Amino acid sequence: MKIVYKFTQQVLYQNKQYSILKPSQLSVPKDAFIAKVTNKDGSTSLHDLNREIKQDCTIEFLDFSNQDARRVFWHSSAHVLGAILSKFGAELEFGPSTENGFYYQCKMDKEIELDQLNQEIEQYLKQKKHLFEIQSISQNEALQLFSKNSYKLSKIKQTAFQQYQIYKLDDFIDLCKGPHIDHTNRIYKLIINHSQPYQNSYRYQGIAFPNSKLFQEYQKQQECDHRHIGKHQHLFVFNKLAPGSAFFLPHGTKIYNKLIEMIRKEYRERGYQEVITPQLFNKELWKQSGHLDKYAENIYMTHDHQMGLKPMNCPGHCLLYKTLQHSYKELPIRFADFGVLHRNEVHGTLTGLTRVRKFTQDDAHIFCTIEQIQQEIKNTLDFLSRVYGRFGFTWELTLSTRPDKYIGDLQIWDEAERQLRIALSDTQYTENPGDGAFYGPKIDVLIRDHNQKQHQCGTIQLDFNLPERFDLTYHHENDKFSRPVMIHRAILGSIERMMAILTEQYNGKWPFWLSPRQVMIIPVSEISKQYAKEIYDQLYKLGFEVELEDTEQTLGKRIRKGEMLHFNYIITVGAKEQESNTVDVRERGDNHKHQSMKLDEFITKINQL
Repeated sequence: MKIVYKFTQQVLYQNKQYSILKPSQLSVPKDAFIAKVTNKDGSTSLHDLNREIKQDCTIEFLDFSNQDARRVFWHSSAHVLGAILSKFGAELEFGPSTENGFYYQCKMDKEIELDQLNQEIEQYLKQKKHLFEIQSISQNEALQLFSKNSYKLSKIKQTAFQQYQIYKLDDFIDLCKGPHIDHTNRIYKLIINHSQPYQNSYRYQGIAFPNSKLFQEYQKQQECDHRHIGKHQHLFVFNKLAPGSAFFLPHGTKIYNKLIEMIRKEYRERGYQEVITPQLFNKELWKQSGHLDKYAENIYMTHDHQMGLKPMNCPGHCLLYKTLQHSYKELPIRFADFGVLHRNEVHGTLTGLTRVRKFTQDDAHIFCTIEQIQQEIKNTLDFLSRVYGRFGFTWELTLSTRPDKYIGDLQIWDEAERQLRIALSDTQYTENPGDGAFYGPKIDVLIRDHNQKQHQCGTIQLDFNLPERFDLTYHHENDKFSRPVMIHRAILGSIERMMAILTEQYNGKWPFWLSPRQVMIIPVSEISKQYAKEIYDQLYKLGFEVELEDTEQTLGKRIRKGEMLHFNYIITVGAKEQESNTVDVRERGDNHKHQSMKLDEFITKINQL
């Protein structure tokens, strides 16, 4: 049926009156992605360029410099991603824009390699101009159209609207309120750069650009990526023969060990006991803990499926706790473990140090009484505050509650969630329903770095279920046995992931205490090499990260090398310095200025950092 529109609307645009049906009938600026419509009553809305106008209004066109236009552009890019995911058999859930891009969440049997996904998207965008077409349908039509999509079907049934809005990209159809850009030729480049499991689904994250200039700016920003800096500073490398496992070079290992040593010092102050547990366990352990049922696909099993590398420390710590009989007087017992963990992550989801298959956590488990829960959680939050404050992070707390797949009784879960809410009662937090661990609710700590990127690192998980499964007890003062509560907690989380975050946080300019290159010593001439070596030996014995640069290159080139590698201090010494027992010091960030000081004075200065 052909529909003939028998009305026109008066539109004010650039102080002129027009009678039109759609914003696209005006002289739309070529960089505009969306129209902002202001109605006579003062209400405003974002409007597709090809969508009919229903009443008299004023129109403003928005380009990519506008936040609303960026969100529309990225939301439209999410639909392109949805169209490709659907070709792989994904059951699509939702795909919103974010502050810096977009994602699409979906259910699928197997994760897709990111390279393959990006190739499909690039081919799709090059094929032809795909139009975003809007259409309204009834509830019955919506139920029929999405009858094979359990997520969208449940949303339609919950809302029970008379009319629903859909958008089409050729044969791809999605339920959406819009608005959207007019066609896919507006997208210059679309990149899917990350994927991760989320609850019982997968999230594919990406970013898109409307022109080559913005894409090139993005590529320059990627120079601050930890992978680029790690390569430039010789911190870590990856090899295709060990996918998802980093090789830490000597300088990277220094940072790695300094992070662990920082946590060890805190452990000593806070009453933690460090333990070492096995790497390989019989599958009966994972069956008893529930991981074999809920987490089997992530466990590396031997060929006969009888043994598995540990993906986490908690079951091993339960065994360790049970080796001795404990009295209530010993509690809380805090076991800390820097054991190596392995998780079978899909190859396409591996992203530098942020998502790997082999990693170490600053993992700890606290066994305590119910009465001690509140204080232990407050102590852990104080621990988090101290460490994150040192790095200059801000952070937010999220309470994640019972997921769809869980172990234990509802009564136990309700009590655990109640305990966490009490512990957070004096703290600002948000709730994330259904995102708890399968054995208990948790407090996730979302940190924000100076680039305003958000990361989930620290966690506090309250667990009544594993103590039950492993029949853990302590001897009570009334000669009875009681069940301890288990608190899982991590501060840095994965050491590898935290190294990636800090590499980008500092842009490779490490603070002195964490720096793998604290002092470079450069002899000006052959005569001063012995004096430079004596300074090197003295600083090395004092525990500083010091390097002697006595190659045959010119002085200027050697100083430049130290600057490029972001040494905290560059010391040059010649005959004058040797005679007066002084050093000429350049401090990072102020390399054009240098000052002479006594060697002892310099050592005192850096000892205080």
